[in-house]
Amino acid sequence: LGFGCGDAIRVTGNVREPGLIGMPIAGKPVLLSEVLGLAGGLRPTGSDIKVRIFRRSQHDAESGPPALSEEHYLISNGVPCIPPIELRHFDAVEVFSPGHDE
Repeated sequence: LGFGCGDAIRVTGNVREPGLIGMPIAGKPVLLSEVLGLAGGLRPTGSDIKVRIFRRSQHDAESGPPALSEEHYLISNGVPCIPPIELRHFDAVEVFSPGHDE
């Protein structure tokens, strides 16, 4: 899984149009629901859908290599319910069905 770069977030997995999604306003956070919409929305899977968000900080010469964290959220249990999660530059989003795409 690659990361977003500059003013973009990478979206992969069970979305209709995976790829790099440009940040609508440079420097401002964007909501997960907005990014999933810009990626064409969720593909129907017939099962639960989860999202993994990989967060990478910008490189800081004094603190060493970029930090990486991973967050998991259930966004569908029959009916999509996307939490109001803010995404930032350098984030990557993977949408998957547990047990099928992990």
